Amino acid sequence: MNGTLIASTNRGDMHPLAYQGILVTDCHHQIVNVLRSRLGDTHVLLFAEPVFDPGMDVVDWYSPVQGTPARLVDLPAAQQEQVRGALIKMAAEIRTQTQRMKDTGDSKRLVAGNIIELALNYPSDGCIYLVGEQPVLVCWGFGPATSGAKPQDLARLAPAATVREVRERPAVIEPQAPAGKPESPSITAPDEPAAESPTPPSAGSPPTP
Repeated sequence: MNGTLIASTNRGDMHPLAYQGILVTDCHHQIVNVLRSRLGDTHVLLFAEPVFDPGMDVVDWYSPVQGTPARLVDLPAAQQEQVRGALIKMAAEIRTQTQRMKDTGDSKRLVAGNIIELALNYPSDGCIYLVGEQPVLVCWGFGPATSGAKPQDLARLAPAATVREVRERPAVIEPQAPAGKPESPSITAPDEPAAESPTPPSAGSPPTP
């Protein structure tokens, strides 16, 4: 995998989120295509690309952005405030697009909108990184492993001034050689020709938004 390795995480430290049987992280390629057509590259680059190693139960998270990754919670307070403000704005813009998709009344776009909204969820603020000037989110589409614990939602990210406690991130481990990624269900942008949808790993298939 080319690009910057942001983090490596154990799948046992979090649980995957799904909508109608479709794992959110299986839809990375299709999600970023929708965001690129509707919003642009800054929103696309927010989502690190997951590469799964089934043998090690590890997820490696990559970004095409070059630079040294730094956790948001480790940055100076003033810089955290700036990045959090940018993230709140980006999440609101994504939510606006997903709501428009759901408001069409089309069942396929409804599924796609819900999947993209779930992609804004993550286990803890330790999953937010800055690479150069680009915010990058790892462990998106996952919640905490603890039973009953709710995932964080980027759309409800608190400004730095209101943060009183730094939450722990999923354990980062030594990087392993990435394995090939599984085939993803298809979510294609509405203004692009619909790609042929592969068979998803479980019931249901995400739509063409």
